[in-house]
Amino acid sequence: MTSSVNQVRHLYVVNTDEDFKVGKNKEGFWFELKDADGNAVRSDLITNVMYAKATSATAMQRKLKTIKITAADADMVAGQDYVVRIAYRGFISTSGEDTYQEFGAARAAKSGDEVEVVLKELAINLAKNTKKQEMVEIKVLVGGTETAIEDLTDESVVAGIIIREIEQPWTLGTRQVEAVDFTVTASSVLVSGVETAWATIEDITADEETVIGNGKKIADLEYFCLGDRGDVYRNMGWPNVIPTAYMADPTKQYDVIDIHYAYVGANHAIQKSEKDITLVMPAGEDGTTHTVANAVIEAINAEDVVDINELTDEEE
Repeated sequence: MTSSVNQVRHLYVVNTDEDFKVGKNKEGFWFELKDADGNAVRSDLITNVMYAKATSATAMQRKLKTIKITAADADMVAGQDYVVRIAYRGFISTSGEDTYQEFGAARAAKSGDEVEVVLKELAINLAKNTKKQEMVEIKVLVGGTETAIEDLTDESVVAGIIIREIEQPWTLGTRQVEAVDFTVTASSVLVSGVETAWATIEDITADEETVIGNGKKIADLEYFCLGDRGDVYRNMGWPNVIPTAYMADPTKQYDVIDIHYAYVGANHAIQKSEKDITLVMPAGEDGTTHTVANAVIEAINAEDVVDINELTDEEE
């Protein structure tokens, strides 16, 4: 996993507010925390704060991209192929020029062929053709309810097709969290010799109930920051390595406090050496409660070293 820093970013996981204290003197302030083994650690001396910001876990959530396809016309045209194309950007590599495409198709057998018949065949074909890569899942709308392809019966009346992103595999430090970048288009059909769009394609991601939390991203960021701070080679040369104990739990969601500050020396060292310190604290199960984060913010504000706004349960 690759991130980037200006000069340096120190990241600390604060699992409980009891593990966190603020110290200060005339030069600046610092944080006293616990590492993965429960040992006391101290942060860098923080001086010349430029800004401080708290970000709630909910603000870092995202929903799975979801597309709904319905037929714009009540009748299908005999002999016409009804095709849906899913185009993926950044397939295999990080370049948007590397694309991959998957198709689903169904042919209307006769004029006036019922929409639900064509949509059902199209959905089944699309599900087969997207199964190998497992980047999206295909479902259908039956009676207004999402239904799995395998649950369809001969009597099922399909009113629409749902294409939903599948959360991709993740491995700490090896495979990072990435959204599936895809677009959906549909072919046109000939109606009385005129090219006509047959499908209505709607992005319904905003209505999606499943959200992806930031736990894996925070775990990746901790992995990168600890490597950048000292464990530069990480697992290089395994098994002859010094193991690092990481604290971020990818199954949880985390609130984040970022403080941007700088070291300024005397005489010729007056140019700012800018740094960042990041504190991450577990939020509630759904990311909407911020007990630990607000306790940390209160402790920082109480020392009057920097002003940080508390998080609220309603923040998005």
